[in-house]
Amino acid sequence: MIDKSGAAFPTTPIYTGDRRTKEYDGMSLRDYFASQAIGAIIEVFDRYIPDQATHENMAIDAYKLADAMLEARKK
Repeated sequence: MIDKSGAAFPTTPIYTGDRRTKEYDGMSLRDYFASQAIGAIIEVFDRYIPDQATHENMAIDAYKLADAMLEARKK
């Protein structure tokens, strides 16, 4: 199981009258880190190895970077 390390942003309950009807968990910290990493990956897209420059590989690399950032936080 992938450790997402909780929400990057606080959860936000929505209230209707006296009752909470729905709660949004927000983006996980892992997803936030990956979203930041993908910008850097796209920036250097032309330097990617041509055979590996697919959208899927770039997304996988973004999550690899995110996972590395989560591990670095533990040290």
